[in-house]
Amino acid sequence: MSRPRSSQLEDRGRFMSAVARAPFDDALRLVWADEQLDLGEPRAEAISLDNALPGLEVEQQGLARARLASLTEQHGAQWAPDLAPFLDLPRCIFRLGFLDTAVISWRAPARALRSVAASPDWRTVRRVFFNGSAPSLDPAGRKSPEAVTQLELLRRLPWLTGVGGLLPNVFLAMGPHAPLTALHLRLEAPPSGALLARLSTFPALRRLALREPKWAPPQQMAPMWRPLTPPGLELLCLECLGRAPGWLKLAKGLPTPRFAVQTPELGNAWLVTRQVRGGLAVDLWIPDAGYLAERCLAVLEDLPTPEITSLQVWTPGVLHDAHAARLTQAMARFGKAETAVLTGRLRVHPVFD
Repeated sequence: MSRPRSSQLEDRGRFMSAVARAPFDDALRLVWADEQLDLGEPRAEAISLDNALPGLEVEQQGLARARLASLTEQHGAQWAPDLAPFLDLPRCIFRLGFLDTAVISWRAPARALRSVAASPDWRTVRRVFFNGSAPSLDPAGRKSPEAVTQLELLRRLPWLTGVGGLLPNVFLAMGPHAPLTALHLRLEAPPSGALLARLSTFPALRRLALREPKWAPPQQMAPMWRPLTPPGLELLCLECLGRAPGWLKLAKGLPTPRFAVQTPELGNAWLVTRQVRGGLAVDLWIPDAGYLAERCLAVLEDLPTPEITSLQVWTPGVLHDAHAARLTQAMARFGKAETAVLTGRLRVHPVFD
């Protein structure tokens, strides 16, 4: 016999209040999901699936991820109702049924976003990525609506472990933020001495990304790289100028074990490297199979093969037939290196994924 709907609503209300008091208590979510699963509660199904993922076989994981994506698409807006109008929901990440990584849409009006700064929907959010203001706004302005909004949210969310799309003046003005492990800065000029000095005050920082599309930093080991790679940094991401072969040579000598770069020749694709014995393991993330794929194939054909011990090309789907033969030929250049073409995409950004 099913329980009255009023009783189910009361249980859900008590559960949501408990989550608000202990937003990162995974056991709380799992116990509730176990109780609610047989009642057809979508959020309970999402929590159970997400928790079971690590123990599943590869094929079962694929099915579970597809079901999770379907549940999030159908119910994500209901699971974060106050924030949904401001989010790029397909790129957001839900963990155990609750919003974990909030990707703010570039269409979101800054002043309106401030109106939900106190919403309980933020309680489970550990990472925020600001996609940038609308073109009509001036993000560089010290008191621009976007800067004020970022500061307001950071003040109210001191537990954040990751912040992306942060304006440099906001970064310099923000108070101590000890938990921060991942940071993405949207610059208007090459990083200043003040900004580099500020970076050194975040001892837990493990992932750093700098976006300055007109910047052309040296593609060789130089003194400027030392403050950009503070002790403990595991990943450095750059969105700037420069050519992929030069960045690969730099990646091999950086003091940080992982490096990611996006340049005009790569379009929206990412070249991600990992230092391994004897060379580099390289991942090329191609966002689609259209003209960007053709541009990325040209980059692939130009990479220095001696530097690479393994290469994986990631794409959301199978590359167009027009590129298949060229891709096979480009991969063959790498000789004994391990190579593979896989299906997948970066959801948010290398500094978060």
